[in-house]
Amino acid sequence: DQIATRDVLDLEDGHGKSAILLDEDGKVMDRIEIVRQDDGEDERFVVLGSAVQTEAVINWFRGVSDGYVVFDKEDYMRKVEGPVKVLGLTHGDVEGERQVAYGPVETSSFVEEAGLDSDLEPGEMKSVDLDGVDVDVYRSDVEPEKTFFWTNPGGVEALADALELKNGVKTEVIGKSSEEVYREKGGLFDMVRPYFVGQRELEDELGTDEFPPDTEEVFINEIEEKEGADRATPLLKKHKELGAKIAPFVGWEMPFWYSTIQKEHEAVRETAGLFDVGHMGVYEVRGEHATHFLDCVFSNYIRWMEDNEAQYNYMLDPEGRAIDDAMVYKINDEHYIIVANAVNDEKNWRWLSGALDGKYVLDPQRPWVKPSQKPELTNLKFEEAGDRRLIDLALQGPESMNILQELATEEGAKELEYMLDNELDYYDLNGTETIVARTGYTGEEIGYELLVHPDDAPKLWDDILDAGEEYGVRPAGLGARDSTRIEAGLPLYGHELSGRDEILPTEAGFGSYVKFHKPYFIGRDMYKGKAKSELHVDKKIVRFEVEEGARVVREESPVFDEHGKYMGYVTSCAKIGNTQIGMAYVKKGRNAEEGSQIKIVPSYAGKKEVDIEIGPGARVPMSYDAEVLPRFPETEGGVPGMTSGE
Repeated sequence: DQIATRDVLDLEDGHGKSAILLDEDGKVMDRIEIVRQDDGEDERFVVLGSAVQTEAVINWFRGVSDGYVVFDKEDYMRKVEGPVKVLGLTHGDVEGERQVAYGPVETSSFVEEAGLDSDLEPGEMKSVDLDGVDVDVYRSDVEPEKTFFWTNPGGVEALADALELKNGVKTEVIGKSSEEVYREKGGLFDMVRPYFVGQRELEDELGTDEFPPDTEEVFINEIEEKEGADRATPLLKKHKELGAKIAPFVGWEMPFWYSTIQKEHEAVRETAGLFDVGHMGVYEVRGEHATHFLDCVFSNYIRWMEDNEAQYNYMLDPEGRAIDDAMVYKINDEHYIIVANAVNDEKNWRWLSGALDGKYVLDPQRPWVKPSQKPELTNLKFEEAGDRRLIDLALQGPESMNILQELATEEGAKELEYMLDNELDYYDLNGTETIVARTGYTGEEIGYELLVHPDDAPKLWDDILDAGEEYGVRPAGLGARDSTRIEAGLPLYGHELSGRDEILPTEAGFGSYVKFHKPYFIGRDMYKGKAKSELHVDKKIVRFEVEEGARVVREESPVFDEHGKYMGYVTSCAKIGNTQIGMAYVKKGRNAEEGSQIKIVPSYAGKKEVDIEIGPGARVPMSYDAEVLPRFPETEGGVPGMTSGE
């Protein structure tokens, strides 16, 4: 799909498209026909090209697919999303006899001489029996006067002689510039596609009036601030019965704690904690083009995901700024579920649906670009989703698996024992159909997120608390959810990601989830300009531990080095046991490395300027010592580390 100038994602078996192959300089390597001819369960495409270019095309396909050749001289990091098998039919690389193609021939003469019952439609391939020879016949979609056929060598020669075919008109394009061919035969190029090899070189040579129509509306990457709460999860009644402290959170009535944050934090680390995260955004993407669309809007390798796998991801806006981080759950190639932050729910939905429908500019430099194909997008929090509606619960901690096994069937209990990080599947939990994923937001090695229909959530909540009583499970509120993720060094949108300084994933320590080797995803080039690699950013997120006895450290507290030089500010902090652990956004350098001593001044939190009096009765604001910790906890140090989920 990414190597030729036409979009072949929508091709059905037995259909094809004419296209151009461009080299690394934007020159025409060959004019080809791409025909989908599936072989059993595998997708298979037959590529028909010029005989003189056969070896060059095969080598080019193999080199690009395996990542061994540079095809974009301005961006050597780009790779097409291979590898794929490239087999030479004329070489006998495929099991069976060697294949030889013939053409183009004039379609009218072929139909007449071959005695076909009906005309071959443009872009259609048929397998036919001609004079006892099995032949695959294809008619060009862009130049329907041309037809090609292929079979074994002896069959081709016999047919060519017997049918007295006339050769079709050949257009010599090899070696021409891409813009010259584009102006002659624009139908061989799908310019609204986000990316194909040689596209940028072609665009550089075209005039402004030669591009498809622009999209004009620009996406506004902003959150509408909410006061109070007008929404609640199906578990609100349960929380109140358990005596939870209920407070507004991004428009939702949510439990902040049931006993104390510290006790609930300890439960997650020592036994298990059950969280209601039903406020999170949950979206579903279905259809044969689901993978393509998600690969365009997310920064990680969606195409590389296996069935029943979860993957951590970022959505970037066209300017390369983080819209949100999210977990993508792949059920199969045509079914994905996305779980994202509640604070961004409405914005995320506006972006995903608008990007899908072509409403927003996806690339400021190329405002005509749109996703090649459109899957079905559903917000699973909407009533319209009906039986497909889902909300999220989280069971986190070392006893989590034992608790779920109490509720699962005998077969399900065995499967849970062997479930790996970032795997997922459907389970029957005491009669409730649940998607169980071994993922979480606490840093625990054993933890699960449970996607369930909202009508079934109260029963599942009660079942987990009942079955987990002997294991020490506790209901846990948003306070413990925040303290555990801070201890684990995980980012929160608006704090360690985006926010006032538009903190990049690379600066937050998660640059490995932004895959520059992908040839395209929305915001790629703009993001790359901001952060070429982790070594090129000036600031970063660090994790720190404050000395015992310090006053409460709040976000926005300024951070200084041991010589009193300003470094940055605290983004999050929480009381963990007898100390405080937090994260800060600071200038890179020797003083920000692991083991360095820093000073934090809580009384200056959120202040840009301060007046200090000098004289009788004046006081100097207290600063507290802190030590820079490893970016993520060591696995054997008691607090499990972050699972990569790449």
